[in-house]
Amino acid sequence: MPTFPLAQAQNNQNPQFAGGSDDEKELFTQQFAQLADRAFRKTLPEMMQNVITFRVLDVDVDSGTGIGTFILQYANDIVFVPCVVADNAIKPLDMFYSRTADKFFPLSNNWLREATKDDVSELGGPSQAPKSMPTDVDIRNIAIPPTTGRYSYASDEEGSAELPFKAAQRAAELRRYL
Repeated sequence: MPTFPLAQAQNNQNPQFAGGSDDEKELFTQQFAQLADRAFRKTLPEMMQNVITFRVLDVDVDSGTGIGTFILQYANDIVFVPCVVADNAIKPLDMFYSRTADKFFPLSNNWLREATKDDVSELGGPSQAPKSMPTDVDIRNIAIPPTTGRYSYASDEEGSAELPFKAAQRAAELRRYL
């Protein structure tokens, strides 16, 4: 079982004699961490070896809600799996956040691989040019606009730019009667 540093930070006092909301909050935090661990093991048991830790971000004992995140290392990337407890029940773990992509993705092994793969490796490698390829190809005419000094200007006669739109509108009106 992975360690939960925030959930294991307990007072050295005996809980039977300690009172106050801090103990309730700590107990709720521990139970939240345990519920989250069980939910993660049930949802993605094969990913448990990638779990670095679980962090409880915020809890509200009175309403029975809390927010936490599993922090995973997957393929040289850190991903976060948010975990929410509402009404003292864990909501489904169905998404993760990739820091490098700065996006949320559905929580599955396929999406984890897709979000954490190195895009540079997908570009391919260098290759040799074929021997039949000409080496003296001049592509300046394709890449650089002509500089002959000749310019042409266009103008809009009164309403001529609107003619295609008016024709389309008229055709649509005629179709209604057909």
